[in-house]
Amino acid sequence: MKKIVYLIVFLNFIFFSVFAEKYPIRIVKGKKYYEYAVQKSEGLFAVGRKFEVSQAQLLEANPELAKQTGLKLGQIILVPVIEKAEENEDAQKYEYYVVPPKQTLYSLSRQKGVSIDELVELNPELKDGLKAGQTLKIPIKEVPTPTVAQPLTDTLPDKEKSTKMDRKVRKSLLDSVRMVFERTSPSVEKPVVEEQQRDTDVVVAQQPTLNVVLMLPFMVQTPDLEGISDKFIEFYKGVLIALDAAKKGGVSVKLAVFDNEKSPETLDSLLTNPQLKTANLIIGPAYSAQADKVLDFAKANGIYTVIPFTSHLEKHADNPYLIQFNPSQEELFTVISEQIVRKIGKNKVIIARFQDAEDDKVDMFVAMLEQTMMAHRKNYNEFFISKENVGVLQDLAARNGTLLVLASRNTKEIAGLLPDIEALNIPNLSLWGFEEWGNEWLSYLPNTYYYSLFNAKSDTETYNKTYHYFYGKRAVTSIPAYDMLGYDIMSYFTTTWKNNQSHIYPFSKPCGADYLQSNIVFSQSGNQKKWINLNYYLFHYNGKQMLIIEK
Repeated sequence: MKKIVYLIVFLNFIFFSVFAEKYPIRIVKGKKYYEYAVQKSEGLFAVGRKFEVSQAQLLEANPELAKQTGLKLGQIILVPVIEKAEENEDAQKYEYYVVPPKQTLYSLSRQKGVSIDELVELNPELKDGLKAGQTLKIPIKEVPTPTVAQPLTDTLPDKEKSTKMDRKVRKSLLDSVRMVFERTSPSVEKPVVEEQQRDTDVVVAQQPTLNVVLMLPFMVQTPDLEGISDKFIEFYKGVLIALDAAKKGGVSVKLAVFDNEKSPETLDSLLTNPQLKTANLIIGPAYSAQADKVLDFAKANGIYTVIPFTSHLEKHADNPYLIQFNPSQEELFTVISEQIVRKIGKNKVIIARFQDAEDDKVDMFVAMLEQTMMAHRKNYNEFFISKENVGVLQDLAARNGTLLVLASRNTKEIAGLLPDIEALNIPNLSLWGFEEWGNEWLSYLPNTYYYSLFNAKSDTETYNKTYHYFYGKRAVTSIPAYDMLGYDIMSYFTTTWKNNQSHIYPFSKPCGADYLQSNIVFSQSGNQKKWINLNYYLFHYNGKQMLIIEK
């Protein structure tokens, strides 16, 4: 059977060789081409199949064909002469890809795991933009050493091969995020490569420079089984856009980016890098297990460190170099409860619980509210509410004003009760809700209050245009958006650095940064030495519109 296969291959080779020798050879700029007269009803596909070349190769050899509709009988075209060895090598290294409608360079780069610069180099026509229907030459190869992480050995057992392309895509995506930013932004210089690790430099002729280290789990070297890397890449994009704005405002920043993954070994190796000790600011890591080691390092070396995500940092309350963006529920609810007692629930407070409801966040909120009311010696009522006993509210409510706390984030439970509460027509009734209810139920009854750490500004057109310019269209995301979170945090510190004449500390209140969804204020609470963002938005629906209450 093998002999038959070999014979067929051999005969095909002889047939093609004899077939090709019928056509005259023309040499153009050192390359060989057949001169071929188009036969009846032939198109590019048929010619390409006859000579075993791609349509893209034919168009490259005959650029005038792109401007005409179809081939003409007898038309002389050039067909590249492809040596068999060269053809096999090319097939192993490249594929030819037809661009679908609405695709962007950024999404193509992510899909194929190839940097934008390499796509443009192989397809010069991309300098005029990506167009639907274009046929592009795409390399099929291993992605080079990641540009945002300490290099690790990229070897996988067979059982993990299915995740390897995903990792290659993440490597290329991170590279593309940085490179498209550098290529399109006049404010960003070329990257600096040191010791197999590339920094993204945003530098002006102004000193001193704010040295920032960003460490997040981009999961370049290990399988991202939990799908966590996308949100951190979005965060990174927002940081870069904020740095571009800072550069235009006269702030000099050098950003070093590290992939600390989720393994202790990777973090231990990273903390031995001498570059970290020169940082003015560290942003990250994401998880509390790694934050412990980084915060110990920061305290020992006097480096302010922003922890943007985890709130489980209880053992670091005495660390003056910890800057905690996301407060714990207990810390935040203590502050909110004080405001409820002092301003909103001055008269009567009723807490309506739900049977069989298990919600740690709601339970913590109610516990802190009760603790605060008892500290203020304020009486309140609490009962389990249902459709059958909702009328009890009329007996418990006070004539001069009542705040009803519906202790649930479950919209089905809320939707089943709010119409019944409305029908009671209780005078001077206010309602405390949760942002998880959504706009429909938060604006169902007048005098509804709720809190949130975030408030998406309506005027984000400039930011969205900048994002689109660098990375393509922004996806529609819920609040908080991770790219905007990265932008806001980075904007806070570049603005503070500028205000303080090139110092991180002191933390001004407010610093005057142009935020997108946060209103960041870092302060020290009680006897704690750490810095924490306890600033939140308090919303009030007055029956006509949603207002932000000044605290």
